[in-house]
This record gives sequence, structure tokens and C-alpha cells, in this order.
Amino acid sequence: MDEATELWALLNDSSLSSSPSSLSPSWFFEMLRNQTALEMLSNYTNDFDFNGTSLAYPKSIILSSIASETSTSTSISTTKTTTITSTGKNQRKNEFYSDLFTIAVYSLIILVSLCGNSLVLRMILVRKKMQTTTNILIAWLAVSDLLTTTLNIPFNVARFLSMNYPFPSFFCKLVPFIQVMCVYVSTLTMGVIAFHRYLTVTSSTRSISITKSSSTKMVRPLLLHGSICFCAIMTSVWFFAGLLATPHSMFNQIALVPYQNKTYVRCRAEYPKMDFNFRFVLSLEAFLTQYMIPLGLICFLYIRIGSVVAKQGRVAQKATSHRRMKQESARRRRLTMIRYEMIGPYGL
Repeated sequence: MDEATELWALLNDSSLSSSPSSLSPSWFFEMLRNQTALEMLSNYTNDFDFNGTSLAYPKSIILSSIASETSTSTSISTTKTTTITSTGKNQRKNEFYSDLFTIAVYSLIILVSLCGNSLVLRMILVRKKMQTTTNILIAWLAVSDLLTTTLNIPFNVARFLSMNYPFPSFFCKLVPFIQVMCVYVSTLTMGVIAFHRYLTVTSSTRSISITKSSSTKMVRPLLLHGSICFCAIMTSVWFFAGLLATPHSMFNQIALVPYQNKTYVRCRAEYPKMDFNFRFVLSLEAFLTQYMIPLGLICFLYIRIGSVVAKQGRVAQKATSHRRMKQESARRRRLTMIRYEMIGPYGL
């Protein structure tokens, strides 16, 4: 640093400038450590040598150059700060509009769901003629959708908008439980609807072929929504839905999550450490029980319904053709008798 000290003393020599320098030694030594400042000094002191050689340019040129470079650096820094501030404001503005759009969309979904499902329940409960087995099952679907609308969607929207979990700790387990249970109720109820339609079609076919058969008597309680068997089926649907939904909520708990040098309170699933991937097994179980098995059962039952209806159509077509042939034969016999009655007396 001896050469830097010598340069500092030389630049502040009154013989090179009429006015003293406004620079401070600490700032000057910091500038010398900067590669840009060293390059700038070398550009304006081409003939300068720290070891005894005099300056080729006066001190005023060097100081004005340093001041110019400092002003440029300050302008660039100010521009960067302004750009960062403007970017932050634009980002907050975009986040505000994004949150507003999310709230509007979910509010519309909640409104449509509440109105539609409430009208379905009202129509079925008020009108006695609408209280068939299929419509009662559809009413249970409406109840499941209303639970999802009121106890799931608003909480998920609040979680999406807030970085910290804004609800009591027991909601961390309750809300996911209701969400998964309602999904299971919907899929299982659609399976029961398909099974009921299959029994309706097959029992009507059996009743046509075999009057008061034992098979018809066996499935008849399943077709009546007021029967004990039907109530037991719907109770089983809700029970198994709650049982299958339990593993998806029992591991949820409030946790502190670090993110971008901050700590947030979040509701998250903390699965136990096992020899196998518990999260994957739980996801596979949900995929099979919520989607694949109900879908396969529903497809199988509707294919059977289609085959039974097609068979009934062919039988009905044959019966219609046979009935038409009998009607045509009877018509011909009547025409023949009329002909004989009209021509017979003249023939005699």
C-alpha cells in the first residue's frame, strides 16, 4: 500500500491543483482495490509511474474522471434499485389480480353448487312422485356435493391465499377427512345406482318369464328405498367411505415450514417412516378404490344392462312379428267368412 499512499499524497499536493481534493483517504484506498478504478486511473495516467515518475496529466483531469465514474456508478445503482422496486410493485399487483380471480372463480363454483344441489334435494323431498330409489340415491349424491362445497372449497381457497394456516389445528385433520370421504361417497353411490338399475332390468325380465319367482322376491327389497336392506346399503356406503378416508387425514398436522428465509405455519401430511413408500401405497389405494374399481364395476353393470335390453328388444320384436302374423291371419279369415256370407246365397 506504499505506492497508493504516495499517489494519494501526490494527488493532494497543492502545486497540482488550486483547490484541495474533496476525496478521503479511506474512499481512495477502496477505489484502488476496485479493478474498475485501477483501469480508469491507468487510462488517464499513461505516463505515470509510482516510483518517481511525474504525472503526465494534471490532478484536475484525474479527479474529474474519478468523479465521473463515481457518478455513473451511482446512476447505475439508482437505476437498478428503481427497477427492482418497480418489479416488486408489478409482482404484488399481479398477485393481487391473481388472488382476486381465484376468489371470483371459486365463489361462482360455490354459488352454482349450492343452488343446483339444493334444488335437487327440494324437488325430491317435496314431490312424492319423485321419491324413487334412483332419485333417493341422487339425493345422497347432492348431500355429498353440498358437504364438499361448504366444508372443503372455502378452506382450500383460504389456504391458497394465505401463506400461514389460518384455522384451528383440528381443522387440519377434519377438512381433508370430509373431502376424501365425500369423494368416496360419490363413487360408491354411483356404483349402487348402477347396481340398482341392473337389478331393475333383470328383475323385470325374470318377472316376465317367471311370475313370482324366488329370484324376483330376493332382489325386490333392494329396489325399494324405504326397505331395511336399502338403508343398510346406504349406511354401509357412508361407513366404508369414512373408513377409507381415515388414512388420508390421520397423518395431517400443523408444522413449521421454512421457505425463503422465513418460517410459515402450514398443514401438511407427516407420514411414518417405513421400509416401503407409504405415500405411494396410499396414493395407489386411493386410485384403485376411488377410480378403477368403481369404474370397472359400473362399466360391467351397464354392459350387462345393455345386453339385457338388447335381448329384450329382440324378444319383443319377435313377439310383435308373431302377433302381427296372427292378426293378419285372423283378418284374412274374417274376410273369407264375409266373402262366403255375401256370395253364398247367390251361389245357391
